[in-house]
Amino acid sequence: MTDIRARAIIAVFGGDDRDAVAIAKKMGGIIAQKGHILLTGGTRAGTDSVKHSAIDGVGSSPWVGVDRAKTIDASESDGGFIIQTDLDHKRNYVEACLCDAAIGLKGGDGTLSEVTFALSLQRPVALLGDHWKHDWFLDAPNRLKTLSSMVDRAFSRVGKQPSGKPSLDAVFNERVIRDGLNQLPPYNYLTATNTPEDAVDWIIGSLYASGDKRLAGAFPFIEGYERVAAQYDEWLTKHAI
Repeated sequence: MTDIRARAIIAVFGGDDRDAVAIAKKMGGIIAQKGHILLTGGTRAGTDSVKHSAIDGVGSSPWVGVDRAKTIDASESDGGFIIQTDLDHKRNYVEACLCDAAIGLKGGDGTLSEVTFALSLQRPVALLGDHWKHDWFLDAPNRLKTLSSMVDRAFSRVGKQPSGKPSLDAVFNERVIRDGLNQLPPYNYLTATNTPEDAVDWIIGSLYASGDKRLAGAFPFIEGYERVAAQYDEWLTKHAI
């Protein structure tokens, strides 16, 4: 589909930290209020994790969930579009491909992998919470060491074994991700004193700073996902143009 959309796809990544879960609900609501579309790894509204709490905050507005499953499928549910993948934790890379920008809340290696892949794909990233700058300081002179550690931790999560899908393996491997981090996209550390709205506003400002409405998020070509990709593009055309 066209990369010119009225609505951006904004990912919210995080784990099950209680404070992060509460923030995620507010963030989902703000993303919806400002007319954009939430993306997470979730499949339903809930209170057990960042991915489900953010969906809970969206209410009746559209959202996208990328699920880990044993089958490849897609379906609509409660205003959302759920993509089922057979990629296990490698689905984190698909999330990064689909989003136009991402917000990282507190989480573990899964969250770190999602943020790392988004940065590698040149998606603007807001990192909300004091722990990010303490543990993963991207500014010079520590940048190279931090990025190397981020990639190591990311691939310890998703694994280094090929997926068995040549098109995916060609673009998603440790070398390509490291190369993609040679030049970082816009990113911003926001402390615990910043609000969820601060993070969303920074993301939106970064996406439209040049006045260009073209957005980068798109479904990557993966063997076996042609039908799901077509369904997603059709759904997105209805909700984002």
